[in-house]
Amino acid sequence: MRAGSIEEWIETDFGLPERHFLFVSVIGLRGIYAQCSFQKIAVFELPQKEIVFHFEHEGSAPSPDLQVFSLFPGDRILSLSFATGEINLNMGGSHRFHREWYRPRASLGRSLEFEKVWSGVYDYGTTDNSSWLSQSACGTVSPDRNPKRYRRRIRSFYGTLGSDPPQSWGSPEKTDTEEGCLCFGCGVEIERRQTWERATALKGSLRLTDETARRIDHFSVGRFPFDLPARPEKYRRRGKPTTLRFGAPQHVEVDSPSGSLTLIWDYQDPSVNQLRVMTRGGVTKRSLSLRAFNVDRMMRESFLSGIDSLGWQADERRFFAVVKLGPEDRALLSFAAVGTQDYWERALSAVGEPWPWGFVLTPVTAQLPK
Repeated sequence: MRAGSIEEWIETDFGLPERHFLFVSVIGLRGIYAQCSFQKIAVFELPQKEIVFHFEHEGSAPSPDLQVFSLFPGDRILSLSFATGEINLNMGGSHRFHREWYRPRASLGRSLEFEKVWSGVYDYGTTDNSSWLSQSACGTVSPDRNPKRYRRRIRSFYGTLGSDPPQSWGSPEKTDTEEGCLCFGCGVEIERRQTWERATALKGSLRLTDETARRIDHFSVGRFPFDLPARPEKYRRRGKPTTLRFGAPQHVEVDSPSGSLTLIWDYQDPSVNQLRVMTRGGVTKRSLSLRAFNVDRMMRESFLSGIDSLGWQADERRFFAVVKLGPEDRALLSFAAVGTQDYWERALSAVGEPWPWGFVLTPVTAQLPK
């Protein structure tokens, strides 16, 4: 057992006159394995050595990469930044690293409060060594020309290592930034670009105000949901959702707009993930078994990590699923109420109207020029 040792440290005043702080990271082990490690990050006020901020993490984590910076031009108070996250060595391995930003704020007397102003994933990767599904992501954040904004770009990659990928397999993907993304068999990419702005003049925290999301196909990936054909259909939202009934565990019933059909989702255990369309009289119109999110707790058969919401098309010919992918991505899928014409509709942004259970969409047909 190793009690701990100093890994990084920075001396700073955080822009506060006549004050002196030590920003430090300590790592150690509580056993003989790497995953028994711990990380402690703290800010001490000197010379009295009083702890004014602390953050603790159990298990393997990335190097903390301590930084002190001005959140906005002209901000006399300096913010702190560090990296943390999780590393798992099971079933092919996975990691999820993110950055944390905090800004000190003086309260009564000499006491300080550290306000969390932003956090986000900057590096993610996982491979299932049974199905060989591979996912990776990288994110960068940088100041915008507007001094109160930040731009963030997240690139997520999905692929299968067992396929025969191009010659670029396993190499860093070159980008228009200095940093590249390590992509393994990265056939499909989802790119999201975000704008983060200061919430209020009194608070330094950032809020997401704009996001665009798009799918980029480098080469085909024959696993759900990327094996669905994509199409450029556009929809408009109806304000009122349909009637819902929830059961436990993971049983949802979503009525169609007229009430003549019911969409039922059953996810009772890791091996069952079923969608059914039933008539009011109990006749099954469509039964669809999606690939389970996880099999035997760890093995993945699809890139789905969950379903956020289900809805209907206004004419009841189709139903929709808002699904979760990777560490942060979401997508809209559509399924025929009768038949097998199912589609990938689009990657979804986190900004805009929420997707409540029972949402209703109407196709928008483009007007042809006369």
